[in-house]
Amino acid sequence: MKKDKVLRGCGGLIIQDNNVLLMKRTQAKYFDRIWSNPGGKIDEGETPKEALLREMKEELGIEVGIIRELGDYEWTGEDGVCGIFTGFLVEITLGTPRIKKSPKIRYPNHGKPGGI
Repeated sequence: MKKDKVLRGCGGLIIQDNNVLLMKRTQAKYFDRIWSNPGGKIDEGETPKEALLREMKEELGIEVGIIRELGDYEWTGEDGVCGIFTGFLVEITLGTPRIKKSPKIRYPNHGKPGGI
């Protein structure tokens, strides 16, 4: 991993009624048009936890409580840029998820036709 070009990101795994909340971003530089958990870049001076709380509010209009950290995922883009993504298991403490920045959001039905 090239240490001079490392992007830091975070995301929250939200599970409600045995369904996982996913978002599909469009026009994103990385992970474009891929269903993934909500989250985003960690700003300079932010911790992954602080960034996660900010991103949940910005993207979905919700507040969450962090249950636990799930770990880090390292990736390399086709352009050679590397990233480290920190995942968290979270629960919604205030609000209902609604689209703010991403055009699509859903809770797929696991184990059922059409689910993930």
